[in-house]
Amino acid sequence: MTVTMWFIYIVMGLTILAAHWIYHTIAKVKNEEYGKVDSGKAIIYYRLSYRRRMHRSLWTLPFGIVILVGLYFVPGMTMNAILSLTAIFVICSIIEIGYTYIKWKKTSTASEQ
Repeated sequence: MTVTMWFIYIVMGLTILAAHWIYHTIAKVKNEEYGKVDSGKAIIYYRLSYRRRMHRSLWTLPFGIVILVGLYFVPGMTMNAILSLTAIFVICSIIEIGYTYIKWKKTSTASEQ
């Protein structure tokens, strides 16, 4: 790869990171304004309670697995890249589901007391 391609990838990554940060900041402000949703429809992830977040994470897990299997058929993807992405996906999924489960149990016991 040339230096120009690296520069383009870095600029694209920083742009996506900035957009992600702006979105999360806005979602956090909206969340503090309206509160959590535990029933009904909620499109924004940060409006969900931890119970609903865990359920959404579990429901989207098969889609991630399908995407990872589809990466096998992408030309130019090496097996090392596919295995690395799979390992990152599995580790991040375990951390996310574990974290939301712990927070769900912590908030449910706090609300019962």
